[in-house]
Amino acid sequence: MTTSALANAIINRLETIGYRRLPTPFQVASVRFDFTAVLQGQQGRGFDFVLIVDTSAGEYGDKSGPRTRQRIEALSRALDVSGSRLVLTAILAGAPLPTADVDEISRICRVLTLERVDLNAMGVPTTKEAARELDDRLRILLPLKLETTQVSAADPIGDVEKRLQGTVDPNTAKKLLGSTSRGNEAVVATIKELLEKALEPGVPS
Repeated sequence: MTTSALANAIINRLETIGYRRLPTPFQVASVRFDFTAVLQGQQGRGFDFVLIVDTSAGEYGDKSGPRTRQRIEALSRALDVSGSRLVLTAILAGAPLPTADVDEISRICRVLTLERVDLNAMGVPTTKEAARELDDRLRILLPLKLETTQVSAADPIGDVEKRLQGTVDPNTAKKLLGSTSRGNEAVVATIKELLEKALEPGVPS
């Protein structure tokens, strides 16, 4: 299988922060699936299930928007049938797919798109700016990193609270930030509680 430098860069970056690459093809609810790469988070990110779709190499029909959408939709249904609680993220790496198809995929799962980053042949960013661009595109999957500015050093929790405004439900943010004073284990327990509540059967969408 041919994998583009961009897909390799994404895989390498996620592996450096603890994501584990899974063997492919894999099977869910008796259905076999194959993607460029599949990674799963560990520990606090254990629910994260990430698909890499290499739209430049075009393996498995990945150059086709409708075909990519159908495959991701089939996987999502299989995960539902099996009772999985994994949170599916599809990373579309390379040539852009038709907007209509990307919109449809975004209704199925979380979608990240990366068309181009300056990389060498091994998939390593050539500059600090390129590395930062890659991280920016993958930010939702990366650990939260506070900037070491004077303001954030003086009030890091306040800085995080400002960043969360408008993107996270205020009550959820308040509960999560309130647990930070009790240490890492309390934060992990709070996140687990929030996830379990959000994923309870019968909860309105």
